[in-house]
Amino acid sequence: MLARAQGDGDGCTYHPGIARWPIKTSVPTGSQAANPLPIPLQQFISLPNLIIPHHQISYFQDKRLPAVANFPYQEGQIVSTTGYLQWAKCEIDDNDYHVQLSLNPRGQGGCLIVEVPAPQFTDPALAPRVQAVRQFIRQNFFGGAVPHGKPHMSTRVEVVGQLFFDAPHLTQIAHEGPGGGRGSGHCDANSLWEIHPILAIRLASSPQPTPPPH
Repeated sequence: MLARAQGDGDGCTYHPGIARWPIKTSVPTGSQAANPLPIPLQQFISLPNLIIPHHQISYFQDKRLPAVANFPYQEGQIVSTTGYLQWAKCEIDDNDYHVQLSLNPRGQGGCLIVEVPAPQFTDPALAPRVQAVRQFIRQNFFGGAVPHGKPHMSTRVEVVGQLFFDAPHLTQIAHEGPGGGRGSGHCDANSLWEIHPILAIRLASSPQPTPPPH
């Protein structure tokens, strides 16, 4: 049986991650979670992947990607988006809560992957934030239990965190599509862009219905 992570009490393994782990567990100095750049979920899901030669991916293990000409966003920006929390699971390879947001409760149209690491693995300044996010997910969607797949209900949430590009999965897109084969519960990712780490999460109001044409 897998033991829960020490100092956390809400995890599924003792092990931190490896791939780009220094980036996944920190944010740039001076980042302000209170002033995120909003990205509509439909746009976020469809963001094109960056092109990085495979032999250069390891160079960015502990470095954020630089700005790219004619691309509106940059890794490390604090951004927000809103969607249905369609799936969440504690990953045994790194103790992250892997969360999927979708445009509708059934996950049709693809998913955005957003992740929150365990507090003991993050920059200490972020530990209270990520701990609160993990507690929110457990209490609101899994009856207090560690996330294990489909939530008790699929409700819209607003998520705030670091824009992150999961570059190591570029090696998989030729065979598994632009999302690198990521995604669970019949909801595939269409891009390697994520929010990671999540710094804040809240329940969002339902979208207003489109008025009928006159």
